[in-house]
Amino acid sequence: AGGHAALLCARLAGEADVTRLGYGSQIDFLDGTCSLVAEPGALALRVEADDAETVARLAGVVARHLADGPEALRIAWSPARASRPPR
Repeated sequence: AGGHAALLCARLAGEADVTRLGYGSQIDFLDGTCSLVAEPGALALRVEADDAETVARLAGVVARHLADGPEALRIAWSPARASRPPR
C-alpha cells in the first residue's frame, strides 16, 4: 500500500501540492484535499471538498491515477459523514 501512495503522490505532484506527513501524505488540490494513509494490505484515502460534486470529481482523479498503476487496485469509496448533526 505504501508503494501505491508514493506512486499516487508522484503522479499528482505536477497538478497539486503534495505533503509527506509522519502518518501518510496529503494532496492539496485547488478545491479540495486527499489524505492518504498506508495500512497493512490497504491504502486509506479521504477526499474532502466544499461540495459533493467536487468530492466526486477529485475522487475520480485519484481513482484514475491509481488505476494506471502497475497492479490493479480495488477501490471502495464510503460516503462522507456529516461533520456536525443537521439542524
